[in-house]
Amino acid sequence: MASAFLVFGFKAEPPLVQLKAMDMVLFTKKTALPLAIEAFTTFSRCNSSLELLKVCTNVLEEVEKSFVTQIQDWCHGSFCWKKALHSHQKVDEYVWQEVTLLKAALLEARAKLLLRGGHFDSGEDLCRTCISIRTVMLGHNHAQTLAAQETLAKLVRMRSKIQH
Repeated sequence: MASAFLVFGFKAEPPLVQLKAMDMVLFTKKTALPLAIEAFTTFSRCNSSLELLKVCTNVLEEVEKSFVTQIQDWCHGSFCWKKALHSHQKVDEYVWQEVTLLKAALLEARAKLLLRGGHFDSGEDLCRTCISIRTVMLGHNHAQTLAAQETLAKLVRMRSKIQH
């Protein structure tokens, strides 16, 4: 848990450790996501788990924005921006894809926790965003996209049971 505070900060305190994009992906996959799931399953800490996953998602969104900003800066700097790029300036498409797909995984994990907590509308919104990302990145029939669609179906079924 302490490592999460160092990487993500705490409330108004900025993070003490600044990770590169791929290191942030690995930290989130190997530490933060399992920590959130463990906190939920072992200690029934739904709010803590949701907050950690939300913070992770926000950090990954900032990383995504930095990729977009880099591309926009390079496009405005030269009409033929590909020729103007130096090797150290190239956007790493693999890292960008990993960041985006991890963000989708975090959204789905949050949706599943919200499903268990009975917050179907919020979970449904997150799940729809996850499906959109995965459909664009992986395709409509990819196993991860289909898994998120099943999570969405569960959310919709549970919400409809309560409304009736």
